[in-house]
Amino acid sequence: MKSSKIDIIRQPIPTLLVTFGVLVALFTIRSVGSPHPAEMATSYLSPLGVWLNGLLGSGGGIAATICATLVSGVLITRIISRYSISVIRSFMPLVLYIIGVGVVTFTPHNPALHLCWLLLLRSAELMIAGFKRCEMFDSVMCSAVYTALAVLIVPDLVWILPLLVIEWFVYRRSPREMVAAVVAMCGPVAICSFAWWTVAHDPWCFAKEWAAALTHPELFNFGSLVYECGGLMPTIGLGLYTLLSLLSLVTISVNYQGMRLRARKIHICFTLWWLTGVVITLVGVPLTVAIPTMAIGVIPLIHTFLVKNAGLFSALYYVALVVVAILTLFV
Repeated sequence: MKSSKIDIIRQPIPTLLVTFGVLVALFTIRSVGSPHPAEMATSYLSPLGVWLNGLLGSGGGIAATICATLVSGVLITRIISRYSISVIRSFMPLVLYIIGVGVVTFTPHNPALHLCWLLLLRSAELMIAGFKRCEMFDSVMCSAVYTALAVLIVPDLVWILPLLVIEWFVYRRSPREMVAAVVAMCGPVAICSFAWWTVAHDPWCFAKEWAAALTHPELFNFGSLVYECGGLMPTIGLGLYTLLSLLSLVTISVNYQGMRLRARKIHICFTLWWLTGVVITLVGVPLTVAIPTMAIGVIPLIHTFLVKNAGLFSALYYVALVVVAILTLFV
C-alpha cells in the first residue's frame, strides 16, 4: 500500500483563490489604516509615476492596485505552468506572489509601483515565449518597451536593465533583434521627454527629475530593519520568505542537470532577478521596491522546491507563511 504525502502544491483552485483574496483584503486594510514605515515612502517615483498615481486618485488607485496584483499573480502562475517549469499545474504562485509583495510592503495608494511588477512580468513572459523560435521582433521589442516603461516609472528599477540584456543572450536572440529592442526602448523615453518639454519648456526636464528620484547608493542599515518592516510579524514573514528562497536555490542547484532546457534558462533568469533584488536592498533602495523585486524573482524557484519536496515540512512552512501574513494586520 502506497503512503500518500501531503502535497501543498495540489490545493484546489478555489482554496487558493480564497486565500489570495483574503490576503489582498487584509493587506489593503492594514496599509490604508496603519501603513508600515517602508510603505510611506514615495520619493522613488519618477514624474511619470507621480502623474499616474494622481490620475487614478485614491479610490481608483486602490482598485487599480488590486487589479494589477491579480493580473501579475496570474502572469507568474502562467509562466510556471505553461513553459515547462513544472508538470504540475497549480495556482500556488498566486498566493506566493501576494505574500511576497505584501507581507512587508503593500501599497494600495501607489498603483504605479504595482504596474511596474505587471510590466516586468509581462516582459519576462514575452522573452520566454520567443525561446527556440525564429526571429521574434514583436515579442523582443514589446518586452523591451515594457521594461523601459517600468524603469521610467520607478528609476531605481534601472538595475533591471542589465538583466534584460542577459535575457537576450540566455534566450538566444539575434543581434538584429537586440538592436531593434534598444530602438524600441527609446520610444517611451522620447514620448515622456516630449510631454514634459511641452509643459516645462525644458527639453531635459523629465531626465533631470527622473535622475533626481534615483537612490544614492548607501549600505542598508539592517539595524532599522524591524522598524522599516513595521514590526515583528512582517520581519518574521520576510525572514521565512528569505529562508525559503535560499532552500529553493539549493534545490535548483541539486536538480539543475535533470531539468529541461527551457526550465533551466527560466530558473537562471529568475535567479538573477532575485539577486538583483538582493543587490538593490544592500545599496539602500527603498524596501517598497527592493523586497518585491526579490520576492517575485524567486517564486518559480520556490514552486520547484515545493514540487520536489512535497510532504509535511513544505505544508507546515506554507501554513506558517500564510499565518504570519495574516498576523501582520494585528502585530
